[in-house]
Amino acid sequence: MEFDGFDIRFSVVELCDYLMNNFKIPEETVHLLQVEQVDGRTLLDLNDDELQMVGFKTLGLRKSIQRLILQFNNVHDTMKIQRKCHFPDLTDLVAKDDAGKEALSQLG
Repeated sequence: MEFDGFDIRFSVVELCDYLMNNFKIPEETVHLLQVEQVDGRTLLDLNDDELQMVGFKTLGLRKSIQRLILQFNNVHDTMKIQRKCHFPDLTDLVAKDDAGKEALSQLG
């Protein structure tokens, strides 16, 4: 399952709605998430024991949520890396030596 529609900015209520609609979590789990004030950002930080503590009792459901967390974090980490990468303008590199300056002047 993809994390389509998941938003790290989900409030507690929005997260519960998302999980009920996409993972069919039981009412008991919804109640525990509300009591523990688990929102979208907090969900991404939960480990297996904490998932079990807030009501994700079955292994299958915990693994589904862990996949959502892993996929979201992988995509988010990739986006952060892409934003950090900066490639200098090629014309700046070419213009650093005399031959490059000459080639640029002939282009334009």
